[in-house]
Parts: sequence; structure tokens; C-alpha cells
Amino acid sequence: MKIKLFKYLILVFLPILFTNNVRSQTSYENNDYLKYYSLCKVWGYLKYNHPVVKKGGIDWDSELFRILKQIESAKTYNEINIIYKNWFESLDNKFSVIKNQPKESNNIFLRNYDISWINDSSFFTVNSSLYLNKVAKAKLKGKTHYIKQSHFITYFPNERVYTKDEFPDLHIRLLALFRYWNIVEYYYAYKYESVENWDGLLINLLPKFIHAKNIIDYHLAIKEMISSINDSHAYFQSSDLNNYFGRYRLPFSIQVIDSSMIVGNYLPYVPITDTIPFGSTINSINGRTFNELYNSKKHLLSGSNFYGKLIYNGDILFFDSTNVSEISYTPSNGKKELKTTSRFHVDSLNLWYEKYKKTQQELNNQSHRIIHDSIAYIDMGNLKVTEIKEIMKEIFEIKNLIIDLRKYPNGTIKELSKYLVEKGTPAQFLMPSINNPGKFVWSDSGVFGSNKKNIYKGKIVVLVGHLTKSQGEFSTMILQMRKDVTVVGNQTAGADGAIAKIHFPSGEKSNITGYGVYYPDKTPTQRIGLKIDVPVNPSIFSISSNEDEILNEALKIIYSKNE
Repeated sequence: MKIKLFKYLILVFLPILFTNNVRSQTSYENNDYLKYYSLCKVWGYLKYNHPVVKKGGIDWDSELFRILKQIESAKTYNEINIIYKNWFESLDNKFSVIKNQPKESNNIFLRNYDISWINDSSFFTVNSSLYLNKVAKAKLKGKTHYIKQSHFITYFPNERVYTKDEFPDLHIRLLALFRYWNIVEYYYAYKYESVENWDGLLINLLPKFIHAKNIIDYHLAIKEMISSINDSHAYFQSSDLNNYFGRYRLPFSIQVIDSSMIVGNYLPYVPITDTIPFGSTINSINGRTFNELYNSKKHLLSGSNFYGKLIYNGDILFFDSTNVSEISYTPSNGKKELKTTSRFHVDSLNLWYEKYKKTQQELNNQSHRIIHDSIAYIDMGNLKVTEIKEIMKEIFEIKNLIIDLRKYPNGTIKELSKYLVEKGTPAQFLMPSINNPGKFVWSDSGVFGSNKKNIYKGKIVVLVGHLTKSQGEFSTMILQMRKDVTVVGNQTAGADGAIAKIHFPSGEKSNITGYGVYYPDKTPTQRIGLKIDVPVNPSIFSISSNEDEILNEALKIIYSKNE
């Protein structure tokens, strides 16, 4: 009986062992980057899941440096798994495991969660996978060292910075990649919808971090990594990259409608004499069309959607290293022209702007005005909390209110909502689970508004646009709790939720959106933007005529309702 059982086991497991060996030949030995890919995932997984490591009981950066020295010379599947075996055995493994995993509640969001890779036999032996599975079942109650939460704010403390203002060595560069990649892997709520293939991106990024020859190569690799999560909260800048992209800008803004570049407003403080007519269509800059400029740099553009990538990356797209550019353009008469146009260094522009501010009697900082006896207007970009009580006294009996959220607000919505909306919950938040990395928990956003029956009874129209971002988007969602609110404008930034800061080991910094923000019915807002009742998209006419089409549409809606 025992002999038959032994033969049966041989017949069952020998093909598996043979398959493992074949798979190993197609992974580690044919692609040297895969050992770093594997190590990144294992290191991050243990960092946030191992009960001792996640409490800060082991210097985990130092562990990475130690294992990197060993794995650099490893070539085969067996060599790498021996390194893993010795590493796992060296850790404090006296932790309790959950024997019977409870069913996940309906409150848990799992679309970001996938640890099936720990059972991938092309990377791990049976023993390695068994250990990683044991860690998956570990009880993870108690304090965490590398991630914390407070009042809906997620932050990543205790991440060490080793060097600044110099080109870091290979181990620091890999730590930068591993640290950021695993934060996104386990704690970025929008990974499932914003990142096309996070695993594949790791494979693509590894050669760029490993073979970076100088600080520019390294910072370009970081920039590409951060841009790949498609988040308007995510940014990365450095003086080296600024110089690389160029510090000279054109004296006017460039507005993009579809794939057309339009000459926007000129900077009022720049001493220019020879101009391209306002509203002209730019055919090319130094011989390159918009599509050529955009496609050559789109992998470096951070932003939640197309217009976000344009708005927050104008320096990458349109700055240059020389003080002149050749512009091909078509003015309103339809006749194509070519002109050499001066550019201006940003340092000079900043100095001129400071002088310009001092000469202005009054900057555009008015927080509210009465447009008509029946229409009040509030600019949320200028509104201050201390003004709200008196402003609402002034406009309470006015029949219509326009609230402009196209500029970033000043934290006023909580107080303002007490006068405008009945108490309610405007959103659902998707919070990272501290003790279940990769899983997220649905949570009410908190209550806004007032129980008072004497809230403002008039009609409200809210103005939004491409610059309506984060706090501006959430402010709009609070106002949308009123059923009679009309939202007018175009696609918002699609970056809703407080930021979570990330520190790189080489001294650089960045952000991600720290939690997910959804409408009460769990309709997403990230990348998509807010629900808009009356779309008003930018047009060449609105730019060339300097018309505020969104405000005009709001006034039209109000007048038509009052007829």
C-alpha cells in the first residue's frame, strides 16, 4: 500500500517539479530584470504584511540592501529561491496565523487586491510559496510603522532619506522604485481604474532605474513612474528636470482645443513689442505640431485625464532651452504665417510679476458681487470663512446664486454648506485598510450642511471646469446634495481626495490621492470628473473672443427659468 502511494505521489508531483524547472528557465534565466521584479514584490509584501516587519521591528531598507548584494550575482531559479529561503528563515517568524479566514464583508473593496503571484511556480519554489502564504494568514492587529491614518488622511511615516542633491547609487535607486511601487500596489485606491498594468510597468521601469547614468536619467525614470498612475495629485519636479526641459516660456498661454493650439492671454507684465494675434491657431512650434509634442512626452505627463495632463505640464510641453521659437500660425484671416517669437526666462518673468503686483491698485480678489437684483455671485477661489456669515445675510433673499468653483477654494465649504444644503452625506470614501494591505474599506465621508429649515431657498448654479480639482470637486459634490442645483461647465480634474505625501530615499517628494471619493451611489469621480448637468466645452470662439461661455450659460439658464 505504501509503495503504491509513493508511486502515485511520484506520478503526481514529478511533472509539477519538471514544469517548475521549465518555467524557471523562461523567467529568471532569460530575463535578468525578473529577479529584481520578484524581489520588489516580495520585499513590499513582507514590509506591509509580516507582523514584525510592519511594526518596524526590522530595518527593512537595510534588509533590502543586504539581499540586493546577494541577488545581483544570482542567475538561476534555484539560486534565487535559496536566497529567499535563507532570508525568510532569518526573520522573526513567531507570529500567530488565522486558521479559518472569515468571509469578506460587503464593506470591503477587493478590486485592487491580488496576491495570487505568491503561488507562481515560475518564480517561487513550493517552500517559498508556503512561507508567503503563511504571512498572508498572519494576524495583523496593532500599530503599523510605515503607514498611518488620521481623520481620513493617509500618510507614510518613517521612510528614511539617505542622500540629497547628488546622483544616488544603484541600491538607493532601486529602493526608490520599490518603495513607490509598493505604496501604489497596496494603498492607492484608484489603482484598479487609473493604472493600466502596474506589474508590467514595474518590468518596464526596472531597466531605466538600473541603467540610469546620471541624475537626469534617474529623475526621468521617477517622472515616468509617477505619471503612470494618472493622478493630478501626483507630481514630480526637480531643478535638474526643469533645466532639462528648458526654462524659457512663450509670453502667452497656449489653450488646446482637441489637437489645436490657440494663442491665449498674453502675460500683462512682459515687455513685448511683436506679437502673434490673440486667438490665432498655432500650427507648429519649431516645426512640431501639437500631436508630435504631446506624443513625444505623454509618458512624462502627470494628470488624471487629458486636460489635466495639459494644465499641469505646460512646462514640459511648451517650455524650451532657447530664447526664441519659430511659430507657424493662422490668424483669423485664414492666411498661414511664420514668425520668430521671443521667449522669456522664468526667473525674469517672476521678477516682472512681483513688480507688476506692486503696481496694481487692486488685484482680482473680490469674493462676491451682485450681478443683477435677482442674481448673486460667489467666487470660491477668493471666499474666506470669515466672510460667509455677512455675505449670506446680504444675498439670502436674492432668488438666484452662482457659485464659481473654477478656482481652488480656501476650505470654506463646510461653513458655507450650513447656509445652502440640508444635512447629509455627499460621498462615499474608499479608505486603505491598514491591517489588510491591498484591501479597501467603504466609509461615509462625514456629514455636511445644516438641520435648519431656513437654508437658502433660491436656485443655485455651480460653475466647474478643468481647474476644478480635489477640494473644488468635493465642494461641488456637497452642493449637489441639493436636488435643484445645476452644475455647468466642462470635465473637472478627476483628482478627488486628500493627498498622501511620499518621500523618496534620495530626497525627492511626491503625492498620490490618499483615498477614493465616490458619489453616494458609488459612481466614481477619479479621472472621469464630476457629474455635469449642462456641459459647456471650451471652444476656439470663446478663447478668441475672450468670452466666459460657462458663466454666460449659467446666466442664460437663470434667465430662462425666471421667464
